[in-house]
Amino acid sequence: GEARVRFSLGVRIRVLDEHARAAARLRELISPWRMPQQGCPLVVRMRRGDAECDIALPDDWHVRPEEEFLQALGETFTRESVEVIYR
Repeated sequence: GEARVRFSLGVRIRVLDEHARAAARLRELISPWRMPQQGCPLVVRMRRGDAECDIALPDDWHVRPEEEFLQALGETFTRESVEVIYR
């Protein structure tokens, strides 16, 4: 997790139309892993129909990108929907 904080640009979660229920739980999933101002930035890539955009969450929603956190996100959304963005 510490290496990911140091060498990554953040964690991106891709939320598609079919993930609507999971997206409602996003705050609940992220909360235990929050590391305001110090962790990795968190980016949510929203997709509806043909439109797609990245939403960077504020600094107080930075996270500790531990393996358990990434697995929990992967189980909720899909493993392909979660990525650590490296420099």
